[in-house]
Amino acid sequence: MILDRDLIEYLEVSEAYIQKESKYQQSEIKRRIRLYRGNIGRISLKNLNVIIVDDGIATGSTMKAALASVRKSRAKKVVIAVPVGPSSTIRELENQADQVICLYTPEPFQAIGEFYEDFSQTTDEEVKKLLKLARQKGNSPRIGR
Repeated sequence: MILDRDLIEYLEVSEAYIQKESKYQQSEIKRRIRLYRGNIGRISLKNLNVIIVDDGIATGSTMKAALASVRKSRAKKVVIAVPVGPSSTIRELENQADQVICLYTPEPFQAIGEFYEDFSQTTDEEVKKLLKLARQKGNSPRIGR
């Protein structure tokens, strides 16, 4: 779990809320893993070059969690690729990843959604469909074979 203690203090978020939300998020992660992977095991990232792609970065918390997970899997090299993010967050991530590719760092930065005509969330069904399509085409969510 990655927490921004400064933000927690600023917003006066209680420890009870953090614990409750943490349990919920862990449950949601397990649900999605079961739903998306089915009977397919975790892909080993050991000694692979990994590119983590996102639709944009705001605070960087989600990307930091993804980066920590990939690092724990002992990937050889980790690249972050995003279309947009605030320059301060991008600089911070450059100290944690092997490489960060960000196409646009506007100032001031308000929200990722302002750079999209349609910023609706991807549904579970869409994710399942895309993963199935990738498996059928013989593609895999890995690189650096």
